[in-house]
Amino acid sequence: MGQADLPVCRADAIAKTLRKQFGWASAPKRGKGSHMVLTKDGYRPITLPTNGDVKRALLAGTLRDAGISIDEFVRVHK
Repeated sequence: MGQADLPVCRADAIAKTLRKQFGWASAPKRGKGSHMVLTKDGYRPITLPTNGDVKRALLAGTLRDAGISIDEFVRVHK
């Protein structure tokens, strides 16, 4: 599977999958803004925009930073 197989979806759906299936946690609010931050021990924080759909390229990069393969994400994301 490649980047073209990734779904185009909203950040809240992506964050829900990362939290429930892969152990990421929402970081406490850090000021005002239109982005959400997810954290996990041993990884850099992940930032996702909350306005509109997340494009496939951004999602692919986010998954790479999170140490999650595209196959794993597509299998568990609904």
